[in-house]
Order: sequence, then C-alpha cells, then structure tokens
Amino acid sequence: MVCQNGHFIVENVLFYKDASIGTDSTSEADWKRRGIYIGPQFDTLDVGVQEEFEKYLQERGVNEHVALFIPEVCGAQGGRVNT
Repeated sequence: MVCQNGHFIVENVLFYKDASIGTDSTSEADWKRRGIYIGPQFDTLDVGVQEEFEKYLQERGVNEHVALFIPEVCGAQGGRVNT
C-alpha cells in the first residue's frame, strides 16, 4: 500500500495461513514467504473486485493515514518492522 496525492493505493494483497510468516524476521519465515504464490497485481483485477476490497479496507479504518504511518514507523524503528 502506498499513499499518493492524498489517496492510498493498494499494489498487491497477500494471504498467509499463519500470520507469523508475514511478521517473523527469521530466515525460515523468509524462505516460506518466497515460496508463496502472490497472485496477480491488484490493478489487474476486475474493477468490481478492486472497489469491493477498497470498501472492505475503508470499513476497517485502513486509509491514507495508515499508508503514511507505516513507513514512518518502519523508519523510526530502524527497519526492524516488516510490512
């Protein structure tokens, strides 16, 4: 997710059966992430699917503020957080 001109843009979406795969910084978790099919780029999906997913995110408070906050936190923590 990136923030551009005051709007957030979803670039891709990943699903992990186990959240630790996405958050752990171990070599084992990194190896598992590399073997997961990431699917198509978000902007190549049907427009209706994109719109519904964006509604889903908005209903949960994921917006441009979150898109701007994530890189700030990562920078403040010296890159220790995986997004």
